[in-house]
Amino acid sequence: LPRAMAVCLGRYGITCNAIVPGFFPTEATNATSMSLPRGDLIPIGRTGFPREFGPVAVWLASAASDYMTGEMFIVDGGGLAGGAAVGIWSPAIRPGGGRPW
Repeated sequence: LPRAMAVCLGRYGITCNAIVPGFFPTEATNATSMSLPRGDLIPIGRTGFPREFGPVAVWLASAASDYMTGEMFIVDGGGLAGGAAVGIWSPAIRPGGGRPW
C-alpha cells in the first residue's frame, strides 16, 4: 500500500511511508499475557516497548524524511528477519506451536 500510494500521490507532493511494528505489549494485552509472545523467537530476545517506535514516527513527520516515500520501516527487534512472523504460517513456527521446522 505505501508503494502504490507513493506512485499515485508523489506528483502532488504527498509522501507515504509505513511503520510496521512487531509485538508490543500494552495495557490492552496484559489480561491475556499468558498466551502472548515473550521474545523467545525475537533475535533481540524481548518484545518491544511502545516508546521504541515513536522516534521513527517523529523522524517520518520531520523534514529529514522529505525525500523518502513508499518505504516500510519494520520495528520488531529482528523478528521478521529471524522468521518470527505473526500468525500460524510463520516459517519458523509450527502450526499450533512447538519447535521450529
